[in-house]
Amino acid sequence: MDDNRSVLARVPPHSEAAEAAVLGAIFQDDQCLPFVRAVIGPEHVYVEAHRAIFEAMAELHAAGTRIDAVTLVDRLKTRGQLERIGGASYLTWLQDAIPGGQSYVEAQAAIVRRDAGLRDAILLAARVQAAASEPGADLTAISGMLSQGSAAILPRLPTRRPGDILRAQMAAEPGRQIRFHMAGTDGAGGVVDFGDTLGWFSPGQKCIVGARTSEGKTALLRMFWLACGVVGTPAAYLSLEDSDDEIVGGAAGAASWLSTRPILSHHWGDSSRREGERIATWLDRLPLSVSYYSTPTIEEAVAAIRWQVAHEHARVVIVDYLQKIRGGDGREGRVSYLGRALAEMSRAVRGEAVLVVGSQLRRAPTGAAKDRAPAKDDLRDSGEIEDDAKTVILLRRVGDDDRDNHGPSKRHIVLDVAKNKLGPTGEIPATLWLRHTSLWPGARRPAFDLSAGPVPPPEDHWDEQDEVPEWVQGELATGEPAELDAPF
Repeated sequence: MDDNRSVLARVPPHSEAAEAAVLGAIFQDDQCLPFVRAVIGPEHVYVEAHRAIFEAMAELHAAGTRIDAVTLVDRLKTRGQLERIGGASYLTWLQDAIPGGQSYVEAQAAIVRRDAGLRDAILLAARVQAAASEPGADLTAISGMLSQGSAAILPRLPTRRPGDILRAQMAAEPGRQIRFHMAGTDGAGGVVDFGDTLGWFSPGQKCIVGARTSEGKTALLRMFWLACGVVGTPAAYLSLEDSDDEIVGGAAGAASWLSTRPILSHHWGDSSRREGERIATWLDRLPLSVSYYSTPTIEEAVAAIRWQVAHEHARVVIVDYLQKIRGGDGREGRVSYLGRALAEMSRAVRGEAVLVVGSQLRRAPTGAAKDRAPAKDDLRDSGEIEDDAKTVILLRRVGDDDRDNHGPSKRHIVLDVAKNKLGPTGEIPATLWLRHTSLWPGARRPAFDLSAGPVPPPEDHWDEQDEVPEWVQGELATGEPAELDAPF
């Protein structure tokens, strides 16, 4: 670092605040360190004291030792660096004065990594300029410096051999695909299996749910969440609009005879309290988590998703209301920003979970087209987010609400599977029970067993026979043996 600074004409790009924020977040929760190490190493930290602290933290973590004030002071003393970093008082300041935690640490680490790349670029330019100014400079050698230097600055993308990829697939544990077990009955008693229509989801795939206001988007996402939990699939609900109280209150209403509004208004009688405790005990047994982030930045949303996947082991991450992510100027800038937000969130699950995203559709048109059903084009204001989704589901209201003495009770909804890779598309009737804010395929509310925990999902019927099926043998049969050696 000292040699590099002698080449640079001025103080190079760096952020002491970002470096301190990273260290403070690790101090508050040392489980943040693996997230940080995935982005930066000690060589990316500019401030000498911060680099020494980071190295000491990494050594403690590698040894399986908890990172706290006592262990870190002891390690820095052993390294002979405690006084050089400002003493124990500076560590106390980092621990108490730096806000952060898991939601911010990756964003701050990204700033540190970016500045390190800028410093490398400045250093490379200075070295190339110095070499080019020498008498008899060799243009080929300078070109080689540029090539090697730019390769070192750019992030290195891992490559794998195809054979190794296939062997890793054979060695992986089976059953990683996700199916949403959501089936109901229609008015005539027939089965409406929404999960069967959607088919299987592989980790890393996306499902987009789009609807206009008051047409059941949040209610459907909440039921996706509960449906995962009852079959033992860990699922995380990240709400960017409704509070976690509203999400859980709606879930309680969906799973019982309680209405959502009295729950959220804290109107509890003796019988409703008994029912509420029964639901709470049931929810305790389900592998579900919920987080509320009001109008986050992309970085905050990504950090929240990564945390749920890594620490709650979520295999399904539900993000409600994409449009609440903060950033982007003007309409075109906003569209581009939301498209980038979805791409970043997709990368955040890292192939470990299925991503389900709720998106507000464009307002209904006026005039002669006011009754037009929503289409995938209505997602275009959200950055064409449907382009790389496995499934796109559009909700729309049909007919009038059913009413009783207390006002509207049920709303008839159509679940339009507008896109479904390797699966059918089409419409499925559903019902939104307004007082319970639950939406389910068919005409009847689902009955959840509150006396039991998660039940095993239905047996997966995969073809596990070892012999080659006859139809495959027929496909592989050749008329002339010599053709087996021919190039294709």
